Amino acid sequence: MLAPNRPDVLDEVFDGEAVLVNLRTGRYYSLDHAATEVWRAVVAGEPLPDGSAAFVQQLVEEELVTCSGELPAVNGDSGPAMQVFTDMEDILLLDPIHDVDYDAAGWPAGPASPAA
Repeated sequence: MLAPNRPDVLDEVFDGEAVLVNLRTGRYYSLDHAATEVWRAVVAGEPLPDGSAAFVQQLVEEELVTCSGELPAVNGDSGPAMQVFTDMEDILLLDPIHDVDYDAAGWPAGPASPAA
């Protein structure tokens, strides 16, 4: 079972192509249309499209997804692709956006307020 590596990974789909940000590594990614379809399946917990095994392996290696169970076998398929960008690693790793609070007040979480 694959799942997005939350809260470290943020994603957004623009005009049919996904952009992912790994807040832990500072890398960001641009997914082509086919890769976006695989990403959508991962997020929704749906079966993966055929020919996506090599791309899924890359998602795991980049720590964009977590995997409980075995990965699909890679059969030399090129399949979906993503571009990896490292030019903003330093900025993303220094940004307070890392204080994400999905369960309560929203994102990014500020400092705790003093008790009254």
